[in-house]
Amino acid sequence: MSVARVAVVTSDDGVECDVDLPLIVDALRAGGLSAEPVVWDTAAAPWERFGLAVIRSTWDYVERLDEFLIWADATAAVTRLWNPAPIVRWNSDKHYLAARESNSVFTHRRWTSSPHARNDSCSHIGVRGDSVMA
Repeated sequence: MSVARVAVVTSDDGVECDVDLPLIVDALRAGGLSAEPVVWDTAAAPWERFGLAVIRSTWDYVERLDEFLIWADATAAVTRLWNPAPIVRWNSDKHYLAARESNSVFTHRRWTSSPHARNDSCSHIGVRGDSVMA
């Protein structure tokens, strides 16, 4: 029996700065899965070799949204993508938060400081040392 392979999808900054990434990979491995972080825009990433690709810390997608959405569609065509590509597309347009507010769902957006930044070189990325509540 082969072990299911899981790609924990990240960005270059995520590899360096996502303090939870190694914990997630280790937890998946402890659960008997083969897991590894994979940068979403790596040209040679073998997405078809993974049974599942879980989007984790693709923090640069905002600056490259069209490219990221193309990646999501292409990846979903060769492996199971969590969240599915249509959800990724919908969630990438944050106007849904205003729609939620108009339906009496409270959304609170603010930056909060956190001592969990992996290192000072991550300070250029707001979500690395801080959390974003949306």
